[in-house]
Amino acid sequence: MEISRIKIVRESFMGSRTVICDATAVFKSRINIIYGSPGTGKTTLLEGLAGVVKIDSGFVNSSGRILFLMQVPERGFIYPQCRKEISEGADISERDMQDLKDLGISGDMLRMSPWDLSRGEKKRVSFAAILKKARDFSDNNFSENKVIAVLDDPFGDLDIKGKKNFSELLFKNDNFDKIIMTTADRRDIEFLNDANIDFDRYKLKRGRLIG
Repeated sequence: MEISRIKIVRESFMGSRTVICDATAVFKSRINIIYGSPGTGKTTLLEGLAGVVKIDSGFVNSSGRILFLMQVPERGFIYPQCRKEISEGADISERDMQDLKDLGISGDMLRMSPWDLSRGEKKRVSFAAILKKARDFSDNNFSENKVIAVLDDPFGDLDIKGKKNFSELLFKNDNFDKIIMTTADRRDIEFLNDANIDFDRYKLKRGRLIG
């Protein structure tokens, strides 16, 4: 995946302001981490890559289907029940159920409304939906099976056990051709280093990516 000279302007009641300016990168590695202080525009950049917000100039060159995990998962919730939110009304296979078990999603949770969950539980439900979509997409042989996971602060609101479970299902999942994720917490990078995960890192500073 490649991005070149991305510029994104955000509008608010106080007027417009440029959040991202000339962010350029070629994400060659399978796992790519974008880090930076809160408020530097990481969420805006990923929303631009995922097509959630308008890119005012520049281009995104993607060779696969993008699956986006929002930093605030409930912004993307549609269904009144977690089971349907994960499966979009389709059947949940035994392989899917194993993913749910590994994520700590119980049968009782599947019957609940996703809006009634804790912040960490909401993130796990959203990630479970991405895991299912990636598997279904790969099984159907679309676009040479390439899936790009774009994850905005996926470790936020998770305890250390949650991070371990999450990373096991994410980084060792063959259905993801490429992973791009953000964090504002240096401990997340230390966690990945301790887990012997190979990744490229990019710092977002003053609207630019420094690789």
